[in-house]
Amino acid sequence: SKLAGPVALSLRWYARALESGSPMDAFIGFFVGLEALASGYFASINPAPIRPELLKAQEYFERAQPRGDQRLRDVILRRIEDFPLNVKFEHYWKSRFGRETRRGSEFPKLNRLRSEILHGKLQTIEPEQVDLARSLLELALGKELGISEVVEVRLKGPKLFSARLSYALVSKNDGWDTGRPRKEPD
Repeated sequence: SKLAGPVALSLRWYARALESGSPMDAFIGFFVGLEALASGYFASINPAPIRPELLKAQEYFERAQPRGDQRLRDVILRRIEDFPLNVKFEHYWKSRFGRETRRGSEFPKLNRLRSEILHGKLQTIEPEQVDLARSLLELALGKELGISEVVEVRLKGPKLFSARLSYALVSKNDGWDTGRPRKEPD
């Protein structure tokens, strides 16, 4: 598959987010997994989409032939060339789910949160926001791995699997499976 690399990267960030002890780190992990899938999909589209803004800017530079630094012109065109992540995600989501869904339309909010976190404007994150990023990534990975039905049932059903997995990860981190003496709970 053209997305084998992005799927592997996404799974890696998913695992990292699951092992995180911080809601903020978990959110970033789930989000980066989504970003890897959306960007990987978008890069695989052939022929590559071209932004209308890029065509207008190229036309302007050709007509106006402004004097000045060629490097500056190239920087401007490269900046305009790349599509915003929200657009990449929308294309990715529609390619996998065939239509806009309520969950897929939540991505711009997550993208805004990610930006606020990385720029220091947001210091805490709500559990519901982490859960939304996680469920979007799980749905997307379910499609990529051919296990959509399993993921959808798990997302709708009880969270027993999630609790078991979290327990196993905590146990692993406490040394239960490393041969070291086990920490007894207080």
